[in-house]
Amino acid sequence: MSERVSGVLLDDSDVRTTHQALQVFSTLLEQNGQRPTARLTALIAKYGAYASQIGPNASRNARNVAQQPDSVNSEAYAVIDTAEAARILGISPNGVRDRARRGSIPARRAGGRWIYPAATIIDLAERRNGR
Repeated sequence: MSERVSGVLLDDSDVRTTHQALQVFSTLLEQNGQRPTARLTALIAKYGAYASQIGPNASRNARNVAQQPDSVNSEAYAVIDTAEAARILGISPNGVRDRARRGSIPARRAGGRWIYPAATIIDLAERRNGR
């Protein structure tokens, strides 16, 4: 079951960094002859309390969520369109689509367009060129 979350989730380093940044901002205000507002003082106290609770694991008020791989930059998930696959393979876009229909090139239809796994197309091109 999914959990509804409102606001912003911060990891341990974000809490520490935010607390330090607020402290620096408060110090700069005081050096320039201004007083920090009551809200800024409250935020510094709030983040200070959170920062003091941080241990080797997440604090008791935070979920311990492991870092997830970025699927946008992950080669395992990279896909390309027909034109790019044709350019890599050195054949026409119609040839790529025909091979996809016959199953000799792995492909999927997404929104009426063919998409191809980039790593597989590159491997096919390298094998075809004898590399």
